[in-house]
Amino acid sequence: MARAFEDVGVSAYAGAAPLIQDKTILGAAARIAETESEHAANIRLQVAKLGIPTTLLDGVDILPPPSGQKYFSVDSNALTQVRTPGQVLYIVYGGQANVVGGGFFSNGVNGSINMSSAGIAITNATNASVTPTNLTTNQASIVLDASASTSAKRNLTYLFMVAPGGKQPGPGRHRSIVACFQQLS
Repeated sequence: MARAFEDVGVSAYAGAAPLIQDKTILGAAARIAETESEHAANIRLQVAKLGIPTTLLDGVDILPPPSGQKYFSVDSNALTQVRTPGQVLYIVYGGQANVVGGGFFSNGVNGSINMSSAGIAITNATNASVTPTNLTTNQASIVLDASASTSAKRNLTYLFMVAPGGKQPGPGRHRSIVACFQQLS
């Protein structure tokens, strides 16, 4: 949740900056955005270092390792993602469009911009759950090969991981294996 909150906070300042007309306020907002960026970078590093799986928040989210491949939430131009205030509220209100509260802010937020809009669709990733049926107590490993996987536009990178809380392997029991596929940009 901390990773989500900080990454969204950074993108919120980028999306709100064009709405700020007073240069003094814009300067203060830029300094806060810089601080939020440092928070986000530190949390993303800890997520990667501790191997904490995380999931996409929306279509512009960039996952840190182990779920993704980028330590920093920047695009190919080394710039952070941009979300409008409504898109930010969609995430912090728990993935709900056209509401004035929920999620992190069950009672909403103050100010004139307080309603969520539609989120940014996740079009570049697919999450699938794979449950192996041939797992036995004497089987040391399972090979999952997605090297031939492609999308309509480009090749896919992929990550297989054991989901936390899965059952211990044994007769009639299995661990859940999550497969995440993400298009290369």
